[in-house]
Amino acid sequence: MTLKDYLEEYSSDHKTTKTALQLWATLHDLWPSLREPDACFGPDGNAMLAWDDTCHHLELEVKGNEAEMFYLDRQTGYTVNFDNGKRIDFFQIMTVLGNTFRR
Repeated sequence: MTLKDYLEEYSSDHKTTKTALQLWATLHDLWPSLREPDACFGPDGNAMLAWDDTCHHLELEVKGNEAEMFYLDRQTGYTVNFDNGKRIDFFQIMTVLGNTFRR
C-alpha cells in the first residue's frame, strides 16, 4: 500500500492527509532517493511519518497543517528538533528541511 493510499484510507482529517502528502512530495523532490516513509496514526489522529537509515533519521508528526519534526544526521551529529508541543507550520517545515537537505 502506498503512503497516499494508507493516509487516505485511515485518516479522519483531510487537512492532515493533505499536509503529510505535501511534505512527502517536497522531501522527495529535495532528496529523490528517499524511500516512502514508514507511517502510522497516533491515538489523537496525528500522522506519524519516519525515515531511518544508516546516515539519517527523520520523524514528522503531522496534525492539520502543522507538524512536529526531529532530524538527526548520524555522521555529523547535526540535529533539528521541533517537538514537545512546539508546532511549526508547513512553510517553516519546508524552509528548515530545504536548508537541511541542501547542506
